[in-house]
Amino acid sequence: MRNVLFIMFVLLGCKSNEPNVLPFEKMEVVLWDIIEINSYGTFVLSKDSSVVLREKMAELEKAVFDKHEISSKTFFESYDYYTSDPKLYVRLIDSIMVHNRVKPEDYLPPVKERKNDLKIELNE
Repeated sequence: MRNVLFIMFVLLGCKSNEPNVLPFEKMEVVLWDIIEINSYGTFVLSKDSSVVLREKMAELEKAVFDKHEISSKTFFESYDYYTSDPKLYVRLIDSIMVHNRVKPEDYLPPVKERKNDLKIELNE
C-alpha cells in the first residue's frame, strides 16, 4: 500500500512540474490571432501617433487570450514548448499558413523596381 501511495505521489508531483502546453490545434488558432494583431500593430497602429503602441498591443493580446480562455502564461509556456523543437515549430507555422491560405510572398516586402538610367551604346 505504501508503494502505491509513493508511486501516485511521484506521478502527481512530476505532472505538476510540466508546463501547461496548449494542444497543437488550439495553439495554431491562438498563434494565428497573435500574428494578426502583431501585423495590425506594425502596419496600422504604428502609423497613428495618438496611439501608445505598447499599451494597445498588450490590450489586444489580452483580448486574444480572453477569447480563447487561456492565460498569457499558458500561451508563452506553449510557445516556448513549440519553439524548442524546430521540426514541431515549422509544422505549426506551415499548418497556420495552409489553414489561413497564406503564401510566404504575402509577408515579404514588395520588391521595388529600379529605374535603369544607364544607357549603353555599342559601336559595331
